[in-house]
Amino acid sequence: MQSTSSLFEFFSNPIVRVAQLLAKYELDDKSSNEYWSSEIPVLLFTVEGGNGERTIAIVGRDYDLRWREFNDVTDVLVQGEKFVSEELARDQAYCGIASLDVAINPVPGWSELKPTSVTIVDKDDSLLGFCLSLNLGTRIGVFVAPNPGVTLMFNEQCDSVMEQAKTHHDSGRLRIQTKALEGNATPKKFPEIDWFDWLNAGQET
Repeated sequence: MQSTSSLFEFFSNPIVRVAQLLAKYELDDKSSNEYWSSEIPVLLFTVEGGNGERTIAIVGRDYDLRWREFNDVTDVLVQGEKFVSEELARDQAYCGIASLDVAINPVPGWSELKPTSVTIVDKDDSLLGFCLSLNLGTRIGVFVAPNPGVTLMFNEQCDSVMEQAKTHHDSGRLRIQTKALEGNATPKKFPEIDWFDWLNAGQET
């Protein structure tokens, strides 16, 4: 577990991938297998750092989120299993990684996805969630949830939860920290794109 302030530094870099670990389950008829996120979902964020790619894993406990930066991005499954075992004291085998990029980035081929600000919600040094405002003009939120432990939210969902967090912040029940990331904004944003003109123009972003 690292300090929440380290998340500000991590997300100052362009986002390369967002994914989720998959677990393997045998079907009742034993004729094939299915792959799901498992009872213990683990989210992965990968950014392009100064010395190559960096990946963090995020998992939810009863009342907070735990996260860890992996040392070797080529051994994600093993590190994910170790992460869950150490943070949740539970055993879960993972067999694959599912990309969530199609949900995170609504414009295929967008060259760079950069956070323009990061907002962290915590309480007594426990991470409750965070929201990323992106240069595309969209927002991604990751928050603790009662079941299955961690959830992704987008745009208006993020805004709603952050408004609730502000109310609790004002009453002293939790804390909100926001950091603007200068230099990550881009001229074109999703609300300014005419989808059909963009398609006819050859999908140039």
